[in-house]
Amino acid sequence: MLFRSATISRGAQDSTFNLYAVYHYGVGPGDLGWMSLLAGVAALPIPFITGSWMDKWGRKRIIVPSFVLLAIALTFVSATAFLQWSLELYVLGYVLAQMAQGTTNGTMQVLGADMSPREARGVFLGIWRFVSQGGALIAPAVFAFVAENVSYGAAFFMLAISAALVSALVGFIMK
Repeated sequence: MLFRSATISRGAQDSTFNLYAVYHYGVGPGDLGWMSLLAGVAALPIPFITGSWMDKWGRKRIIVPSFVLLAIALTFVSATAFLQWSLELYVLGYVLAQMAQGTTNGTMQVLGADMSPREARGVFLGIWRFVSQGGALIAPAVFAFVAENVSYGAAFFMLAISAALVSALVGFIMK
């Protein structure tokens, strides 16, 4: 559950953010390129910072607030869809979500490496990644289903709930 939620909260972002911008705001390839470039530049240093913070303060102290930040950023993106905010505010939400996602990149792999039993580390991590890929596989389909049958705002909010669920599971259940 934890691993699928982590991947669902991040896995549907790659394509869905761009699709929403195309269908709702009518942006073209050039604008999508600039949006992606802006988000990429803003998020580029974040995994390096997050990694050093995990080494300094511990996994849980970084993973929990990272997924809370992601949930907040995705809730903002959800609000842009529900409230029909401007493209500029959507792009701000998109960039914030990509930056917040940068704080979560690698955290689940590090957590898995920490939790894996020494005598079966390879098998454990293989299963860990298999479950994670299951989340990546279903995330776009679940997002599309919710967007088509409810709304884009609800679909973005579903991603936020997935991120919040990871934060709660790690914060309250993981040792």
